[in-house]
Amino acid sequence: MRGMKQLKYSAIVALVLAALFFSASSSHAYAQTNCDIKELGSPSATADLSLDASHIDEVKWTSTTTLTIPGSWPRADELLQAPDSNAFDSAYNCIAPYSYPDATSAALNQGNVVLTLVDRGRINDKYIGMSPP
Repeated sequence: MRGMKQLKYSAIVALVLAALFFSASSSHAYAQTNCDIKELGSPSATADLSLDASHIDEVKWTSTTTLTIPGSWPRADELLQAPDSNAFDSAYNCIAPYSYPDATSAALNQGNVVLTLVDRGRINDKYIGMSPP
């Protein structure tokens, strides 16, 4: 029984990670223009995944990714535009050529542009293909 529970949670974690990797709003364009990665300087990123498994048959997940882009990057100001603007989309795709979640925000902090990307979802037993214990 214990091995089955560990397998179930391992499957949930694997599914969450796969969903995070492949999920995103596909409505955002992937065009890259004037992207010189050498001009980025020293960007950094952090990621956090939280799971709320208060119900055994459904898990809620929240993924928060924070990208810190030096303000000296020539396109940094474009990241401060509205996420649905062409300028933001083009600059964002220079640094992370995958689509971003709808809950995206940008702020200027100590001369850097800090992008916060928050994505949420649910996993339940129908995605795992295992019957409950």
